[in-house]
Amino acid sequence: DLDDVRRGLRYIDPNLGKPLPEKSYAQNCHSFSTLAGSMDVFVLAHFFGWLVKALIIRDARLLWILSVLFEWMEISLRHILPNFWECWWDHLILDVFGCNLLGMYLGLALCRRFQMKEYFWHDDDSLVSASCPQSSLPSPTSSSCRDAREEEIEPNVASNMPSSPSSSPENELRSRKRSASPVRSRRSGCRVVPGSLRQFAPYEWTGYKWPKLFSSASTFVSLLLFCVAVTLLDLNVFFLKAELWMQPAHGLILARLTLWTFMAAAGTREYYEFVTDVNCKRMGVQCWIDLAVVSTEALLSIQWFHGLQPHDPCPQWIIVAWIGIVCVLAAVIAWLLLRRPRPSSLKRMSSSSLSAEVPSLSARETLSRESHSRKALLEGQKDE
Repeated sequence: DLDDVRRGLRYIDPNLGKPLPEKSYAQNCHSFSTLAGSMDVFVLAHFFGWLVKALIIRDARLLWILSVLFEWMEISLRHILPNFWECWWDHLILDVFGCNLLGMYLGLALCRRFQMKEYFWHDDDSLVSASCPQSSLPSPTSSSCRDAREEEIEPNVASNMPSSPSSSPENELRSRKRSASPVRSRRSGCRVVPGSLRQFAPYEWTGYKWPKLFSSASTFVSLLLFCVAVTLLDLNVFFLKAELWMQPAHGLILARLTLWTFMAAAGTREYYEFVTDVNCKRMGVQCWIDLAVVSTEALLSIQWFHGLQPHDPCPQWIIVAWIGIVCVLAAVIAWLLLRRPRPSSLKRMSSSSLSAEVPSLSARETLSRESHSRKALLEGQKDE
């Protein structure tokens, strides 16, 4: 029960469990004092929040979609939460083209900067003990797909060296870790972080190359579900905060935000491997945990929704707009499904490619026959 949860929170903090006034940001939008009053701690929260999102997602297109989508969700749900009422310049200038834009592009710049540096977070022995256990079998989860992907990206320098009888997987891993790739060797002079601070930097940084949004129907649906999950994660904190009567800067909310930062980083990496790598047949464990937690938060928000009553009814134009959005998304998915090549066209393409390869094979045979005949003539002339 919602009342029991509110009373239980008082054992954690006596200041909890008390009704809190909701602040509206949509009053006196033509006054400069309103703009000055909007410059509170939430401006920095927006900035650093989108910086962390950029470090986790690492793609400008998805970040722009998420930024615009969250502002639209604020407009759609502001009849329930008064905190979502904002002036037009707050939505556009302070949020979309202000804090969100600066935070996401600074985060993307940090991503590119991390890719230019080479860090050694562990020594070689700890890397060998962590990477080469005595008995390890490749699992079909995202970890095996990630290892296979890293083996494809990083050039195997040690494989070109002659093997010796005393060589072992541990020695090969040491030589592979010590011999840097050509890209890293050229960029090894970019170390500007002192050695003591370098221990807190990542050992390596992987850049994400998300597929194009309209490349296929499965990719479109996968990225759409990802955007829905991220937006639902952001909305849960506002609904739970309002239903449980918690201050925006309370320690529990900050602890949840910190925990979700690490959970989302691992879950996004696993979901990225699932979407982009054809060898990954299922999502990783952390990705499923993230989905379970965000779904539980959403279900609790729905169960305790009566704590936000009474509120104004949803405007008609919001309902019409959502119907139009759903119809457009369904039309895009249908168009992507119909755009796929049919099996008959694939057979024609394969047969045409095979027929194109036949002349090249016959040309090779004629060249080999001509070379053999020339050799036979030369041998005959030598015998004479």
